[in-house]
Amino acid sequence: SGNTKTSDHVILREIRTKPGDKFSRSDIQRTMRELAQLGYFDPEQMGVDPVPNPADGTVDINYKVAEKPSDQIELSGGWGANGFTGRPALLGTAGITLNNFSIRKLGKPELWNPIPSGDGQRLSIRAQSNGTFYQGYNFSFTEPWLGGKKPNSFSVSLFHTVNQYDWAVRTDPSRRVLMNTGASISRGNRLRWPDDFFSLQYVLSFQRYKFQNLAGSGFGFPREFQNGTSFTPSLQLVLTRNSVSNPIYPESGSQITMSVQATPPFSVFSNKDYSSLPSAEKYKWIEYHKWKFDASVYTQLFKNCVLATQVRFGFLGFYNQDLGMTFFERFRLGGSGLFGFSLAGTEIISQRGYDNFTVSDAASRSEIGVPIYNKFTTEIRYAISKNPTATAYAHIFGEAGNAYVNFNSYN
Repeated sequence: SGNTKTSDHVILREIRTKPGDKFSRSDIQRTMRELAQLGYFDPEQMGVDPVPNPADGTVDINYKVAEKPSDQIELSGGWGANGFTGRPALLGTAGITLNNFSIRKLGKPELWNPIPSGDGQRLSIRAQSNGTFYQGYNFSFTEPWLGGKKPNSFSVSLFHTVNQYDWAVRTDPSRRVLMNTGASISRGNRLRWPDDFFSLQYVLSFQRYKFQNLAGSGFGFPREFQNGTSFTPSLQLVLTRNSVSNPIYPESGSQITMSVQATPPFSVFSNKDYSSLPSAEKYKWIEYHKWKFDASVYTQLFKNCVLATQVRFGFLGFYNQDLGMTFFERFRLGGSGLFGFSLAGTEIISQRGYDNFTVSDAASRSEIGVPIYNKFTTEIRYAISKNPTATAYAHIFGEAGNAYVNFNSYN
């Protein structure tokens, strides 16, 4: 009871107490966790009302939920560094994220409230720009229960970004620019072994990098990236175990994610001498393998006070010594991690106590990022408000991390 927006079947498929089963307190607790993980209901207002029937020895169980806002409409503007120089610039964002969307109701306007919603699908459209130097456009759609019978998710996403490194207009042939266009499809399965907190996701993606006049731009681009186009098909496997109690303010449980992403080893199969190939052909097909590990553990010390610990690690490798490390997919470590947009195909990692990217830039002595990093965090958090629409907590933290150009310097 209480679901005024979310369809019944979205809730029923998460319930562990099935008609005819023996009464189980642990199944009720797990059901409450799964309903909270959906993100559609206020965990502080959820409850369970068992109604026993002594006459026939059965118990009816009423799960009480309270809808909360889960969609987001974003219209924002900011003033800050533009990613090209230290000069500040306007950064504007427009987007909409519908976390409880319904394709089924698209053709039935009488069921809109005020949009087609309630079936647990996710639709996101977002655009961001700071004028000449950056534009980014993203679209994604996720169906968490493909076919409606098993928790097998299906997602599709499209994106296009433009990073410019000078003040030239679009029609200027000397313009220094990197454009990245890509698409991905993914399939996720909830596993039963070692336990059903595990899930496995397969992601197939394809990206195209188009670069123009980048060598000598002062941003660490090698001369091979003066002009040309590169393509990156890859397959990623992501193994996750998530047992956190609450997605907004976890007080117990853990989340552990291990992933490997790899392109085909094109150079191994081509029988070409890559040490003498022209740059346009040598870097037409980008190749790498990328490994990541992320673990967070939450331990309740006392009411509203939580110890949160985290370990993160990333490694980017290559297949062919003549090609070496790819310029793309590297890590940039340092700062808040809230830069607002990605830079030239790199992955941004926060590191409190330092300016943006300064840790990795110091390690590589350039701005192209590093292939290895690790990071350790400990926080003691105290909840001030656990209301899901205005969650706030105070915390003290200790954090350490570093970036490395190879394993010889790794510590």
